[in-house]
Amino acid sequence: MDNKNSIENKNAYILDMQRRIDELYGYIVQLRTKASISSPEKKYEYNKQLESLRQERDELEKKVASMQAADESSWEKLKDGIERSWESFNESFASLKSKFTHDSEKERDHDQERREP
Repeated sequence: MDNKNSIENKNAYILDMQRRIDELYGYIVQLRTKASISSPEKKYEYNKQLESLRQERDELEKKVASMQAADESSWEKLKDGIERSWESFNESFASLKSKFTHDSEKERDHDQERREP
C-alpha cells in the first residue's frame, strides 16, 4: 500500500471512529437525562454505570488520538486495539440501555397496577 493511501485510510478511519463515538455518546447523554428523573436508588446506580461509560469513552478517544501520530506501519496495529475497545464500549452501552428499558417497563407496569381497581 502506498503512503498516500495509507494516510488517507488512517484519516478516514479516525474520522469514522470519532463519528461513531460521538453518536453513541449522544445516546448516553439521553440516558443521563433519564437517570436524572429516576428514583434516588436507581439514579445512583445509573450514574455509576454512566460514569464508567464516560471513562471508557475517554480511553477510546485517547487511543484514537494516539493514532493521529502513528506512522504507516503502526496504525494498523493500533486499529485492532481500538476496535476491541470500541466493541467493549458499545457492549457496555447496550447493556446499560437494556437495563434502562427493562427498569422503565417494570416501573410502567408497577404504576399501571397501582391505578387499576
